[in-house]
Amino acid sequence: MFYIPQVAVLQKLRAFDADKFNFVKFNDCFTVGKYIYIEFEKLEQDLCDFVESKANNRLSLGEIRPILHQVCATFVYITVAPQDVYVQGLQM
Repeated sequence: MFYIPQVAVLQKLRAFDADKFNFVKFNDCFTVGKYIYIEFEKLEQDLCDFVESKANNRLSLGEIRPILHQVCATFVYITVAPQDVYVQGLQM
C-alpha cells in the first residue's frame, strides 16, 4: 500500500463504479527505483487526438454534449487539459 496522497485517493476510488461516475479505472501502481508508476485502464484516445481526427477540427453539438457531461460529472481536483480528457464510444 502506498501512502502518497494521490495514490491513496485512487485506491479509495476503487470502491466506486468508475463507469457510473465517469472516471478512469485505477488498476495498480508500482515503484521502480525512486519512480512511482500508476496503471489505468486503456481508453481509445484523448480529446486532442479525437478533435484532430475530425476533417475540420470541429465537433458537432452531438459530440460535444457527451464529452461535456463526462467532464462535468467527474470529480476533478487538478487542472484538466484536453490531453487529460479521454473519449470512448464516440463515432468518428
